[in-house]
Parts: sequence; C-alpha cells; structure tokens
Amino acid sequence: MTKQQEHIIANHLVSIIIPCYNVARYLTDSVQSVIEQTYQNWELILVDDCSNDEGKTQAVCRSLAERDKRIRYLQASVNRGAGVARNMGIDAAVGDYIAFLDADDWWYPNKLAHQLAFMRDNGYDFTCTYYMQADASLNDKKEVHLPLRQTFSDMLNGCHIGTPGVMYNRHTLGDIRMPELRFAEDWGMWLRLVHRTGGIYCLPEALWKYRMTAASTSSFRIHTALDVLRMYREELHIGQLRAALLFLFRFVPNYILWKVAPNK
Repeated sequence: MTKQQEHIIANHLVSIIIPCYNVARYLTDSVQSVIEQTYQNWELILVDDCSNDEGKTQAVCRSLAERDKRIRYLQASVNRGAGVARNMGIDAAVGDYIAFLDADDWWYPNKLAHQLAFMRDNGYDFTCTYYMQADASLNDKKEVHLPLRQTFSDMLNGCHIGTPGVMYNRHTLGDIRMPELRFAEDWGMWLRLVHRTGGIYCLPEALWKYRMTAASTSSFRIHTALDVLRMYREELHIGQLRAALLFLFRFVPNYILWKVAPNK
C-alpha cells in the first residue's frame, strides 16, 4: 500500500459495535484486541443487553469506557437480543464504516487495516474474512474458509459468515438495521446489504478468532427454526409455504453439510 493510500484510508472512521450479555469473563480480551489494532481511527460502542450477572458485565463495560475516550457504553432498557443491541450501536455510530465484534471473540491486530485496504483497493462496500476457530483460551484449532464471493441467491442457502468478520461502507450503503430476531438477525442484515451491493466479498485471510465455548456451540433448536422461517418471510416478502420450502430444501441441507465439513 502506498503512503497516499494509507492516508486516504486513515481518514475514515470505523464504528465497531459489540453487543454484551453476561460476558464479563471475555469482554476485556475482545476490547483489548480492538485497542491493539494497527489502524487506530475507530470508535467502539459497547451495548449491554440487560445482563443479569449481578452487575459484572456492566462494571467491565464502564471500566473499559473509562480507559479510552474512543469507547462508549450504552445500556438497553429491555433484553431483546444481540440484533437489537447492535441496532442501538448502529444508531449511535458516526463512522464511515461499520464493523462488528462479539464480546467473546478476538481480532488479529491487522484486521481493520487489511480489510479496509481490501475494500478500498477493489471498490468493495461489503466484505467479510476467513477466521480461526479457537478454544476458550484462544488457542488455534482450525482455519475456516468462506467463498470469495456470495450473491443474494447463494445466501438463501444459509449464512456461515461470522459477524466479527463483517465490515460495510455505511457512507455508500446507508443506514441498514438487523431484523428483530433472536437468531438469524445477522443473516437478515447480510441479505439486505447484498441486495444493495450484488454480493459480499471475502478477504482470504484469517483476521479474527471465533472463541468456541459451551454457549457458542449450542445446538439448533425449534426457536432457531422459527426465526429462520420468519427471516425468510420478512426479508423476501413471501408466504409461509414458500418460506417452509426454502427452509427444508435449501437451508437444512446446507446447514447439515456445514456442520459435517465447516471448512469449505
């Protein structure tokens, strides 16, 4: 990257949003990975989604916000899930780019710099990256690869794009929110973004770690299926029967294949 390119990129503020719910144990690690980014023109918005861990998460959020003036702390009045919490962060954000990080995951120090350069050099407005599966102590387990480009049709099959790897150009794409779902809320937002861009492009480099804990590896349940069906209906503006067919013949086979061989 030339000095001129570095200067152009450095002028863009990146708004990073972390939803928080009972995450006192890991949150400091996640925020520290933001603080240690080589790209330093960012703001970080922590949104507590009414944690019920005796004030531990709120205390960590307040402490982190006091450490760095670029960190802000918001608190939801009602627990409504990560999607709504992220929407609160988007509403408060002032950056040209929006990026997400989950409160128990971790970014490599060059994550923002490499992804911004990838977007600027190629004219991409909506991107994700490869990632590393890690154990609870962030020890590497397996690098996960994603398709280098996914279209709207591709994404109807399911969503394996980790939210902490996503960044989009808010300046060009405008304000977009996540559906108010407990599951598949990020997938719904990606469909909204892909509808505007024609595709999401993947930087083929592992730039973040997915911390695999008991909570993050929970099984697929009935309320998950209901949210997928609702997401199909609302985002595609289709009836219940067609949504059910998409679920049975596109989502379910893709979900099973991903579970069997996630590094494709």
